[in-house]
Amino acid sequence: MKKKKIIRTGILAIIVFALVLFGGYTCLFSRTHYSFTRMTYSNGLLPDGFKNFKIVDLSDIHITTSKDIDRFEQIVDEIEDQSYDMVVFTGDLYESKPIQDARVQKILKKLQPDYGKFAVLGDEDHAHAEEVTNILNEGGFEVLNNSARTIHYRNSSFTLYGQSINSQEEIPASDGFVLTLSHYPDSFSQNKGHTHLQLSGHSNGGTIWFPGIGPLVKCNNATTYNHGSYKESGSELIVSNGIAPRHNYHFKVLCENEIIMITFE
Repeated sequence: MKKKKIIRTGILAIIVFALVLFGGYTCLFSRTHYSFTRMTYSNGLLPDGFKNFKIVDLSDIHITTSKDIDRFEQIVDEIEDQSYDMVVFTGDLYESKPIQDARVQKILKKLQPDYGKFAVLGDEDHAHAEEVTNILNEGGFEVLNNSARTIHYRNSSFTLYGQSINSQEEIPASDGFVLTLSHYPDSFSQNKGHTHLQLSGHSNGGTIWFPGIGPLVKCNNATTYNHGSYKESGSELIVSNGIAPRHNYHFKVLCENEIIMITFE
């Protein structure tokens, strides 16, 4: 009897200790901590020449302070230590009025892929769309606004389409592989069947997310699709947790800030 009591007490102590550690990490570090999420993607329409083509997927940087810029520069420096071919950004460079334009441009310029840097604007960007677009352009990114580009690699090609927020336009038909950048995940409802792969952000992965329950924080335009990946109608959606949450959220639960690195197979 005494032995069972000791075992129960030990198990309870382990559970309490784990909860304290989890709570401490969540409160103190989850807002700023980030990791690299590596995934592979394959599709029969993706030309063989794109095997091992690597894409860095950035989203929701949410700069508001000089400290945010310091952190973003650290992230970019770590990306530069990786092997990659293209960089895409799916929106929300700033959360309010842009600051330190020249410095942010200089940081963005550090990213030097061989096959281009492309972006779409997020909802936070639209209040200062012209200024944010200029910062991205000066940083070497081409901002796509319901427009397509053909990406050439090893005598093969695919279509990259950038969709503006709240666009009602259909993705142009293509005989080949189509990759779509769209800030809002819920745009997948209209895009599935017209694109093969869609990359989105906006939801911050749900901010507070639990398996079997889903996000406790749902934002507009990310109510149906908000965390992880989805496959429907021959299309796949990957939703980024983003690099940083909005500043009114001081922690995240089970949706760690991330830089996604996708390798085509």
